[in-house]
Amino acid sequence: MRYHLLVVIPYVILVQGCLHHGSGRTLQRAAHIYLSTTPEDLRIVSAPALIEHLASGKGRDLVIVDTRSAPEYEAGHIPGALHIPFRAAAERDTLERLPKGRRIVIVCKSGHTASMLNAIYNMMGYEAVTLKDGMKGWQEAGGPLVSGLRIE
Repeated sequence: MRYHLLVVIPYVILVQGCLHHGSGRTLQRAAHIYLSTTPEDLRIVSAPALIEHLASGKGRDLVIVDTRSAPEYEAGHIPGALHIPFRAAAERDTLERLPKGRRIVIVCKSGHTASMLNAIYNMMGYEAVTLKDGMKGWQEAGGPLVSGLRIE
C-alpha cells in the first residue's frame, strides 16, 4: 500500500495541475492507462529477485538506471547500472539512450524517487519497474556493488 500511494499521489497532483492549465487531456489519459493497467505487484522488483535474475545470466534483458547523485553513484552502484540523475531522466538525450524493448529497473536510495520515475517512464511507453527499497534494500540483500563513474 505504501508504494501505491507513493506512485499515485504525485501523479494525481501532476494531472490536476496540467488540467488546470488546459494541457492535460493527453497526460490524464496516460495516467489513467498507467493506473488501470498497473499489475498487483505495482511494478516493483525485490532486491533478492533482481540479484537472482542477474546471477542467472539473463541480465541482458534489463537496463538498470541509477537516479542518485553522482557522488552516491560513484561510491557504490549495481554493476552495469547507468547513471541518469533524476532531474535529467526525461530529457530528450536521456530518453534516446533508453531502449524501448528492454525492461528498465530504476534505482534510488529508498525506492521513493524511483517510483516517481517508474510511473513517468511507463506513461511514456517504456517498461519500467522500481527496485523495492532502493539501494538500501540492495545492500541489505547482499547485492554486489562497484564504485567509480561509468562512462557511456
